[in-house]
Amino acid sequence: MLRLSCSVERLTELHNIDTPLAQGGDGPLAQGAALQGPEGSTPDGRLLYFERQPGAGAVRLFISPLSGAEATPLFEPRFTYTNARFSPDGTWLAYVSDESGALDVSVVRWPLSHGRMRVSTTGGSRPRWSRDRRTLLFLFGAGLFRVPVPSAGPGKTSLVLA
Repeated sequence: MLRLSCSVERLTELHNIDTPLAQGGDGPLAQGAALQGPEGSTPDGRLLYFERQPGAGAVRLFISPLSGAEATPLFEPRFTYTNARFSPDGTWLAYVSDESGALDVSVVRWPLSHGRMRVSTTGGSRPRWSRDRRTLLFLFGAGLFRVPVPSAGPGKTSLVLA
């Protein structure tokens, strides 16, 4: 079944649409959140992941089966987690968090394990996977950085463009 998940601004309110395309209409990604928006789906198309910010609290990442089951948080609620991106083969999840006290890019094996690895150490945002599927790109300041992510884990970060 095909689903549509997006954010739509209607007058002064932000609405999040998550609906089977065959049924029409729209509905919320999850109930009770002040601000939420879809980030993407897993490469196998079974799970939708999205951000939710309850009021003035930290931004949190949630995941929900596209079958419509209840959404569950991905990480601890006391930190901000945002900008999630799955590797094309679905083995890594890249994200930005403030666990270290600053917004840094990290990766973790999927399904979630305890082996989180920070790939930026002085800040970073907007992680994206390269076309070769083995390199993670991210922004910091005015620079574009890359880090190889082989099966054993991230390598050394290098500047691509300043």
